[in-house]
Amino acid sequence: NRVRSSVYGTTHEGFLVLSMESGDGFSGNIMYEVMPCIAKRPWSMLELNATVPTKVLAFEQQRFDAVDEELILESWELDAKSAAVRRYYEVEIHVFQKFEKK
Repeated sequence: NRVRSSVYGTTHEGFLVLSMESGDGFSGNIMYEVMPCIAKRPWSMLELNATVPTKVLAFEQQRFDAVDEELILESWELDAKSAAVRRYYEVEIHVFQKFEKK
């Protein structure tokens, strides 16, 4: 289930399935632990080029006329958007790594 989207990416609610093996891995019992999780992912270059973030935000705001608009990004605009997305997620990864150390 999609929770929300932004100009940087999309956030989903899902489940993480962890296997916990006992025995030698072949004849032993395999048990699974299912944990709810939140998963975030940045927009891909194809999605940015197809202006998916703009269309998703317009759809969420119920501006259906904007969903059908065909926007064409200049190459510098696409590069700038992808750099902003990359930087946003690099900062997030850095913050999570800091939390992990504590």
